[in-house]
Amino acid sequence: MQCTLFCKGENEIMKKEKKVQRQSEIETAAYALLDEFGYGGISMLKIAKRAKASNETIYRWYGDKLGLFKSLVKIILVI
Repeated sequence: MQCTLFCKGENEIMKKEKKVQRQSEIETAAYALLDEFGYGGISMLKIAKRAKASNETIYRWYGDKLGLFKSLVKIILVI
């Protein structure tokens, strides 16, 4: 059975939802580590390990530690 245009769109939505879920897990891990060790006491690798994510993914999505924490501040400002 061939996948129709609808099926391809559905797959894209599922990928997007999975990425949003992973970002949430990474950000939750970053918040917990920030509370535990402070900004200077954590690294992207430590965040990756806590979130069970790859270091490469975190760098690709956020750029660097400052980029990740800017993202966290934006989330707080929206809430």
